[in-house]
Amino acid sequence: METKKENSIQFAEGISIYEPHQNAPDFIKGDVVITEEFLNTFKKNCFKNTKGVNQMRMNLNLSKKGTLYLSINDYRPQPKEQEQINQIEVQPEQDTEDLPF
Repeated sequence: METKKENSIQFAEGISIYEPHQNAPDFIKGDVVITEEFLNTFKKNCFKNTKGVNQMRMNLNLSKKGTLYLSINDYRPQPKEQEQINQIEVQPEQDTEDLPF
């Protein structure tokens, strides 16, 4: 992935969000249009999740103008380190001849 300036926004190219049609029911909050260009964006920004499935995280944002847009969330979960097993050091058997009993 290209190096990015700190706090720069990487837009999800090939995917657009629009206000719902004026006659749309209340439960529809927007229209999403995805083009073939998004496939390239996905390929550049996807990663394998813990189940081995390619995925890409995006944030749904509200611009200063009041329009919705998607940006790529480049957060990548770090793999959990394997738990370290506390090993008990086993001492060799002591010579029992020196014991008082």
